[in-house]
Amino acid sequence: MAAVPPSRSLAVIGGGVVGLSVAAAAADGWRVVVIDAADDVCAVASGASFAWANADAKVAGSYAALSRAALDRHRDLSAAASEPWYRPLPARVDGRIVEEGGIVEVAAFARSHVGRIRAAGGAVRTRTRVTRLAQTPSGASLVLDGRQELRVDRVVVAAGCDTPKLLADLGAVPPAVGSATGPRGFVVRARRTDAAAVEVRLGERFSVRPETDRLILLQSRALERDLDAEGVPFSASAVWPRIRSEAAAAGFDVADADLVSVASATRPATTDGLPVVGEVTPGVHVVLAHSGVTLAPLLGELAAAGLDDGDPHAASPLRPDRPIPPDDLPKEFPS
Repeated sequence: MAAVPPSRSLAVIGGGVVGLSVAAAAADGWRVVVIDAADDVCAVASGASFAWANADAKVAGSYAALSRAALDRHRDLSAAASEPWYRPLPARVDGRIVEEGGIVEVAAFARSHVGRIRAAGGAVRTRTRVTRLAQTPSGASLVLDGRQELRVDRVVVAAGCDTPKLLADLGAVPPAVGSATGPRGFVVRARRTDAAAVEVRLGERFSVRPETDRLILLQSRALERDLDAEGVPFSASAVWPRIRSEAAAAGFDVADADLVSVASATRPATTDGLPVVGEVTPGVHVVLAHSGVTLAPLLGELAAAGLDDGDPHAASPLRPDRPIPPDDLPKEFPS
């Protein structure tokens, strides 16, 4: 006998790793549609991530525990997927070995989650912009591309830096969401014949990891800050020569002809550094995090569990309406 499709409808705004995780976790109990303005899923901040999932250097014990739980979900969900995306791999971080972490192959993550959503009867719509979000007596109404209305029982806003603009339609931008805007960042893809043998190395001036047997990813947080201070766009012509210099200074050789691409984006961030998960107004929920690639599978499950009436996150330290410490108090973890 064919499965009866869910009667409740859910729209997830945002097709990054967090939005796809929410949609996949909810897909068995809701008729899900993922809506993203980009040409493809995981094409903005998720596509410009170094994507080494980890629980390292998280100041708050609760945040470290959350990250470790998320690593477990990556491992278990990936192992059960038709196309695995997670590979546990230690890293050399500022000269010390960190065993607790692994590589998330974002493209494989996206394919696996889109497949899971569609297999459950859900849909993924790219190149579609939500131009207005409003409450209705039974849920929410979305206006797509300024002309088509979509009414659903629930909405999860997982739109990264665009989150405040969507919630502003409701007059409901929680203090923990704030501007949702962190620093600009980039990741460089380059060819390397021995890519599979490259160890994961992370430092302020130079980071590198294998992506495939023939590709590596390069990043430099220090160079990101330098270029940002100079007002320089994160273009290939600006980034490539300078990250090659950083690589050379770290004893890592990259040939000029090896450049494949430079992907850049503004990274999402919450006001106090902790993730945000929960209901902001009846029928409308939000998920926002700085460490989206690490936390995505766990945040997706938490968000999906909170969709039913009676939000289980009402007393959670991750709730959207939580108190925010003054600017002169230390944040929960460095962003």
